[in-house]
Amino acid sequence: MLKGKKVILRPQRRSDIKLYLKWFNDLEVMKNLTLYLPMTEASEEKYLDDTMKSQAPIFVIEAILASGRRKPIGNCGFHKIEEKDKVALFGIAIGEKQLWGNGYGTEATKLVVDYGFKFLNLNKIEAEVLVSNKRSIEMHKNLGFIDEGCRRQKKYIEGKYEDCLMFGLLKSEWFKK
Repeated sequence: MLKGKKVILRPQRRSDIKLYLKWFNDLEVMKNLTLYLPMTEASEEKYLDDTMKSQAPIFVIEAILASGRRKPIGNCGFHKIEEKDKVALFGIAIGEKQLWGNGYGTEATKLVVDYGFKFLNLNKIEAEVLVSNKRSIEMHKNLGFIDEGCRRQKKYIEGKYEDCLMFGLLKSEWFKK
């Protein structure tokens, strides 16, 4: 479990599947992600089984709300860890739309990036962000990720092709901050 001031990150559980289905079948949430609709309970169970077997940790973000209650609001973690090269792809989604813009994603990203460099001994963390996802682009840049280029027309979303920006953050850059 990883703890910040606003969020607690815990490993994902089977009980999270219902939330994943709610979040990842919502068009407004999905338009910012590189996932595809529709998601089914069976596909989420397979995803959960696969990620629980891999070395790539996926965390559920629980917000610490003003009332002192914790509520799952999203997930984040590493995908495609390249063990030899010590590189991983980072992804994050805040599924609870009413909580967008409150800094939960930024704090969760900081916690996971720090965990990746300190405990997984990663050398580089990469992220792929749709060019239309302005909040995510700003967050990655503010945390020190470097824009490493554009993958033109990489994703087909809502009837059109969209470019993806590739971001990278090196361990040495993270610890300079």
